[in-house]
This record gives sequence, C-alpha cells and structure tokens, in this order.
Amino acid sequence: MGLAEEQIAEITAEEGSDDFEVLPENWEAVTFFRRCQTQWRMAGMGGMVGLDYGAVAWLLRLYEVGNERALLEDLQVMEAAVLEAMANKGG
Repeated sequence: MGLAEEQIAEITAEEGSDDFEVLPENWEAVTFFRRCQTQWRMAGMGGMVGLDYGAVAWLLRLYEVGNERALLEDLQVMEAAVLEAMANKGG
C-alpha cells in the first residue's frame, strides 16, 4: 500500500499501539471499508471468503459515492489483505 517493507516492520514493531496513519487520499476508502465490516460472506466452517458485493453496492448507493469503481477497487485491496492475514492466522 505504498510503504517499503522496512517501514511496515518499523510500524508493526511498536508494541501496544493500535493507532495507524491514513493518507488523506485513502481516507474515504478506509472509512467505507469500516462501513462494510459486517458484510462478509462466510463459507460455513471455512471462514470468510470475501465481501458481499451486493451489500457493498447497496452501501455505495446509500452513501452516494461519486466514483464507485475507484472506491470498490480500493476496497478490494483491503479485502485481499484481510483474507491473506486471516489465512496466515489459520482462520
């Protein structure tokens, strides 16, 4: 997401901190991703498989997002990161 591996390691090494910075140009995507937090598709005992794009489309309309395609692409980057992190955790 634009950071070098060393920068990520430095940030994640800080113990006890849940704080993180968001670049202004990413704020809308991060905020919207949080709005989608309960819209994950589940595969039984298999865990999360991805966002429910039908529900995401409804939220895009509800919040009158200007560039839906660009925001969806940003959400997909975060969605992929969450799925990868969950797979690495084993769940």
